[in-house]
Amino acid sequence: MYVVGRAREIDEVSRQGLTLYKEAEKNTKESVEDHPRKSTKRRRCDTLRHQIGKVVNNKQLIGFLSGAGGTGKSHVIKTVCRYAQKLCEELRVKFDKTSIVVTALTGAAAVSINGETTAKAFAFKREVRNELEEFKNAYLVIVDEVSFASVADLQLLDEKMKEILDRPVEPFGGVPFVFSGDFTQLSPVGGVPLYKCDDCVTWKQLINVFMELKVNHRFEKDPGWGKLLERFRDKGPTTDEVAIINSRVVGSHKGPLEKNIPPDAVYATKTNVDRMAINDAIFVKHLEKTHSTDANVQPLMHTLCIKAGNLRFHVRGARKEYHAMEKKAQDIIYASVGEAHVQDKTKKYHDPPLKLYHGRPLCINQNEDVSGCIANGAMCEFRGVKLKPGVSITDFETILIDGYCVNCVCVTQIESMVVKMLDGTTEGDEEHLIELKQKLFMHQLGFLFRALDQSQRKA
Repeated sequence: MYVVGRAREIDEVSRQGLTLYKEAEKNTKESVEDHPRKSTKRRRCDTLRHQIGKVVNNKQLIGFLSGAGGTGKSHVIKTVCRYAQKLCEELRVKFDKTSIVVTALTGAAAVSINGETTAKAFAFKREVRNELEEFKNAYLVIVDEVSFASVADLQLLDEKMKEILDRPVEPFGGVPFVFSGDFTQLSPVGGVPLYKCDDCVTWKQLINVFMELKVNHRFEKDPGWGKLLERFRDKGPTTDEVAIINSRVVGSHKGPLEKNIPPDAVYATKTNVDRMAINDAIFVKHLEKTHSTDANVQPLMHTLCIKAGNLRFHVRGARKEYHAMEKKAQDIIYASVGEAHVQDKTKKYHDPPLKLYHGRPLCINQNEDVSGCIANGAMCEFRGVKLKPGVSITDFETILIDGYCVNCVCVTQIESMVVKMLDGTTEGDEEHLIELKQKLFMHQLGFLFRALDQSQRKA
């Protein structure tokens, strides 16, 4: 499954280390010339330069750092970057984000290692531009979550680096590379995993250093649970272990009760229909506690539904003729139809309304600003909306969700959504603005009415 290369020290410095070594030697000689304690400082710098010089060689490092979830791969990446930064500071060598280029195949993973997505860093979706010239100064490139990479992704990365550095023969343009990840985790969507491709020279023959982390630190306070998950990962569960998992099913005999589920619990579901049903149920429970079924009672402002436009239905027999849908029909759709039920012609799913309230956990589904922790898969908390100029709360309409009156606004009236990121990297109560894009919502909706009509006929 893995390619194990020749054993080398993890902190091996390849050809680019020679540049750092020579620059450091020049800078330290200049910096200590008139220093009152130059003998002590020179000895310290000479020792560092000597240590670097011992590991400098002409072999390009192409490594693979592996290990199960919780063994500390992300921690190792951060530690390597901190160590390199301190070393460069000591040697008076410039160190910035281009010295060690840290990327990940997914937005959430990039956030966890303070990096950028691989696609954005190397301009996968556009031609090589001038801004990529800065990568010529990189001592090392790190690519995390390599299990998400397909054979095509790796080949494209190789081609991009050769093009950026104008080195068409050397793998990845001659820059040292370290890939990190766990192939027992998720595979690439619609692509061939690297370990399944026998003729992928870029992966199978170029990896010359393999490092595996084996000590799991994530379950130090619950080692039994950690061992159980480790067996799930490596060998598959036993009958007894399956019974242990099943004993924790909510509502089962001796299992936890639904009322005891903490409010910040994260649900893992197999299908989008299940996910949608749970989210809707949570929203209705919120309405039961806070909202009224009396149309004369003004809905509270901490809860808001965001729609993409007014629902219309397609006139049967007419090609492009749509009529306004009655409000009762719209309310039924808003209350009971979710994105898992609705697809457009490109097979993309759309959500009729977003059902939000202050403090509701949300998941970002786009890489808006990875450096600012706003990335695909990152968790955030809804705080409110910023309306466009000329729009006020008097423009809100009222819709019914399971009989409860709820404020509703159209996405075209909103400039941005206010959220607080929950990734642990944002200090205090800092809030962010997320642009809402109408194309993400369902707005033409002729196909929805046809689907709804078909389901009613079947019933």
